[in-house]
Amino acid sequence: MKAARQSKREVVAAFRTREILAAARRLMGLNSSEAVTMDDIAQAAGVAKGIIYLYFSSKNELLQALLSQTGENLPQDLEAILTTNLSPRDKLQQVLTLLVHHLERERILFSIYLPGLRAGEAGGGNITQEAWPVISSLIFSGLAPKSGVPCEVAQT
Repeated sequence: MKAARQSKREVVAAFRTREILAAARRLMGLNSSEAVTMDDIAQAAGVAKGIIYLYFSSKNELLQALLSQTGENLPQDLEAILTTNLSPRDKLQQVLTLLVHHLERERILFSIYLPGLRAGEAGGGNITQEAWPVISSLIFSGLAPKSGVPCEVAQT
């Protein structure tokens, strides 16, 4: 079956979206997300400010798109770890390592991600939505009897 061919308009829209997001990412590497304006992003992307609003209705929508783009491969990476024959403890270690490396690579977006994580917002907690069920599952399977994971219950 032949893949559907994209129209010129779709190709241009995808290109512009990538260029706008790349410009926003570059600027946020230099300044905080609060300090970066849509005018700044437009100038860095080499487009008029109105063009940005054709693709993103607000700065918040643009930031959410940037976060979504950043976490696109995370579900596949998590799934690859989960399908290994490693112990729950080793899987948990690999998942946590993956998340730490992800945050290190994307540290410029952390100031955007963290407030959403605290507030429990869907866009801000993108990593959490994907990773928390995996982490909690691994923790509980690792704490199962005879799992080899030492667990002490504090006496009060």
